[in-house]
Parts: sequence; structure tokens; C-alpha cells
Amino acid sequence: MISTVGVFTDARAAQAVRNQLGREGISEDRQILLRPGASEEELEHVPVTTGEQPGMGKVVGGLVGSAMGIGAAAGVIAIPGVGPVTVIGMLGLALLATAAGVKVGDVIDDRLDEGLPVDELFVYEDALRKGRSIVIAIAEDDEEAERARAIMAQLGAETVDAARDQWWIGLRSAEEAAYQGAHPNGSEKVPHWNDEESTYRAGFEAALMKATRGRSYDEVKAVLRERHPEIYLRSAFRRGYERGQEYDRKMRSMNRTVI
Repeated sequence: MISTVGVFTDARAAQAVRNQLGREGISEDRQILLRPGASEEELEHVPVTTGEQPGMGKVVGGLVGSAMGIGAAAGVIAIPGVGPVTVIGMLGLALLATAAGVKVGDVIDDRLDEGLPVDELFVYEDALRKGRSIVIAIAEDDEEAERARAIMAQLGAETVDAARDQWWIGLRSAEEAAYQGAHPNGSEKVPHWNDEESTYRAGFEAALMKATRGRSYDEVKAVLRERHPEIYLRSAFRRGYERGQEYDRKMRSMNRTVI
């Protein structure tokens, strides 16, 4: 399977894309819609546990159902640092449950390895914090994926790569300062930020993958060696990884209750 992702500032455009994808043969069970917030009525139908997030219960995910007018395979889940997110598409519920640390079920969870872009979760979270909607189409082949990309582009989608770059632009100045602050003048000869930024950023993003989130560099060294064999031992990569962990902890500790 091949995932095609579009980020939308207009929620109506996101829904229009879903409708057009259906007409093009990509059925609803291979579509995911993520939208920020949830109505009070939707939240009333979702189980909640307390103590996971400061100041609010944690919505652990639950089916909302067609009675809510958003389809049978729909749910609400609260992502730490994001708040309530309405999910349409059962695979989407599994996808965001991964981000929230919730176990949805072995059968669904196994499908996260079959085309869903789980290592881009941090990009989706950032987009949702900014009030954007996300559509993910799971195509069966390259031709179908190309049709999905064309539909999304026609209706004004921002690509996930563009969203990722915007996310980094928002962090870049602070991370440059952190890099330079880790090497005070005169302490040692270190490469310039412009030469090390790509390596540092790779380490930062590596800390946000499904397989590494919340785990120290040493704990996941084998994973990092497999993903980044040429740079995982470099000091800039490790510093970026550590900063990525700090960022993840900070985002997850934020108390957001957007409805």
C-alpha cells in the first residue's frame, strides 16, 4: 500500500477530497480524515481516564458511530499536547492511538506497518495544533496514488513534506541557539551550524518516530543505526536526538482542551 497525505487549512476542502477519492475508487475504508477538536456531544460518547494529562482527563478513544452524523467508523481521541481530535476511518483511530500511547488492538495495530505513515505523526500533530485537517489515502498501487495526489493538489492540499518544512522553520532558530549553546566559544572546535543542520535535524526527527519516542539514544541505538547508518554516531545527530526528546516531552505535557 502507498500512503498519500494532504494537509488542509479548509475543513470543507478536506471533506471534498474524501468525496472525490471515493468517486475515483478509493473506498472509505482506505481513507482517513483527521480534524482538530470535537463537539461536546461527541466527547460525551468517548471513555475517559484521569491522571494522564495535567488538568484534564485523557480521551482514550471510542467509536462515535453514525448517530453522530460522521460515519460508522469514526472516533475521538485526545493527543497529549494537541487535545481532542476527531478521526474518521478506523485505521486513523489506530494511527492516532499510537501517538497517544493507547493500544487499540493487535489486529488494527499490525496494519500500521502496511502503508500508514506512522513516522510522520509529529507532522500531523503540528498541523492539528494549527487547526488544520489531514486526509490520508491508502492507495493500492502507484497509479492510484498518483490520482489521489492530483485530487488533493487540485483542491488546495499542502503536501506533508511542505508541512514538515514549515514545522522545522518554526523550530530552527531555537535549535540553532541550542546547538551553539552546547558548544561555548573556546570550548572546542566544532562544525558550523550550517554544516551540521541537516544531521542535527535528522536526529531531532528520529526522536519522534514510533519506534523511538520516549526512549533514550542508547536504548534505540540499533534502530538509529539501521535508519541512519552514516550519521547516527555523529555528535550533532545525538544532540538533535536529545533535543527532539525534550521537544516531545514539552509538547505532550501541554494542556490543550480545544473543542
